Amino acid sequence: MGHQNPDTSKQIQSTLPPQGQVLKLVLGARHYALRSSELTRVLPMCAWTPLHGSEGPLGLLELAGILYPVVDPRPRLGLETVDIALEHHLLLIAAQSAFVLWVDRVEAVFEVSSEEVQRLEVFEGSPVRFLIRHSGETLLLLESGYFSPGEFVRPA
Repeated sequence: MGHQNPDTSKQIQSTLPPQGQVLKLVLGARHYALRSSELTRVLPMCAWTPLHGSEGPLGLLELAGILYPVVDPRPRLGLETVDIALEHHLLLIAAQSAFVLWVDRVEAVFEVSSEEVQRLEVFEGSPVRFLIRHSGETLLLLESGYFSPGEFVRPA
């Protein structure tokens, strides 16, 4: 069963080839890319409140009085979950229901032109729809909406 993104504005954006700035991310031994327009902040690893459940977010992170669900993208990408490390980063993803994506690290930010982008023929709900070929390296562009837990926390 595919993951449905409740944020339709991000679905529309994800069908368009990326241009402008992207972040180069590391997850395990793999490199990925993410549109910089999809995030609000890059944070150093910090403590969050763990949630004990087999599905859904790992925990909640409070920033400026707002709770955000923390999501580990590794299992959905077929990667092994790792132990939390101080050198890891947290990405605050801008979406209708904002959330935090836990990555090993952000390595770089760079500009992408349309000539560096290739659309992939993938199934609906795929975490990747584009390849980016930049500086001799091929990166899979992650669709942040794929990892969204949806509206998980509501204000009282």
